[in-house]
Amino acid sequence: DLLATQLKPSCKKGMYEDFIPSETKIIACSFTHYEDRGLDPHLHRHHQLANFALFTFKDGSKKILAIDPESAFKSQLENSAIYDTILNSNLRAYGFVTEPCVTEKGHPTFRISGYTREQELSMSKRKLEIDNFVEEQKQLGNYISSDSQAEIAYIEKIKKNTAQSKITHNCNEILDIVKTEVHKNISNEELAKIDHIQKNSEQQKHKANLVNIMKSQNMETDGVIDMSKLRTSIVQAIRFQDNFLTINMIEIAITKTIEELKSPSLGKYQLLEMSDGRFTRMDIAFNERQLVENVK
Repeated sequence: DLLATQLKPSCKKGMYEDFIPSETKIIACSFTHYEDRGLDPHLHRHHQLANFALFTFKDGSKKILAIDPESAFKSQLENSAIYDTILNSNLRAYGFVTEPCVTEKGHPTFRISGYTREQELSMSKRKLEIDNFVEEQKQLGNYISSDSQAEIAYIEKIKKNTAQSKITHNCNEILDIVKTEVHKNISNEELAKIDHIQKNSEQQKHKANLVNIMKSQNMETDGVIDMSKLRTSIVQAIRFQDNFLTINMIEIAITKTIEELKSPSLGKYQLLEMSDGRFTRMDIAFNERQLVENVK
């Protein structure tokens, strides 16, 4: 449902721009993979989205049109933040204690409390394999400019090298592999410490800091932020505020937080909505006004 509301028709004619996002219907298939491709054991799900959707227009008409994927790609960070928040909430609902952390690229996420980053990395051979591949390419004189390039190249290599050696596991077999890897990489003493933390720690719960949300917005380029980026920051900020088990619960929290951000009590950090649907901060708008007045 969330993805459907983010899609637009690929046709840019005016008649096709006046549609109702909440009424868009998409076609997708979903299937689960229980397999090991020579990386780490994988239990994951694929979703295949058809390249067309049923759009409903404000005049009541409906039409099946090709979709413009750009809007969906622009929402990747927002959708990932929502997914992480729902996953975190469900883990907490099952009794796991979690805590905030950041990814290597600096994006806010979460981890199971008690595990160190070193222990997490020890459970995944992927990073080591990518590093080895990068070094191998350097020895061959091939230049790789970024980790993302290395990962893409590595994935392509893995696909070719493991196409015939893919092993399909059932869920229980994957769990057995994970257990074996855990005991291979983490000592019994360390596991006991993690178990103690899980059994004796309280779930962290704290209200989102509205000023920090506004401070985190990168408005240096043109002084504005779009709705998707704002929603991403809000979802990341409220992740430990409550248990959000569904998208609807998150949507309610986002709407409430946006209204709170518009409060004059935030002073220079007050959120201002622009006529084009984007946002800016009070201090930026004030500075722009002063600049215009000085030019006059």
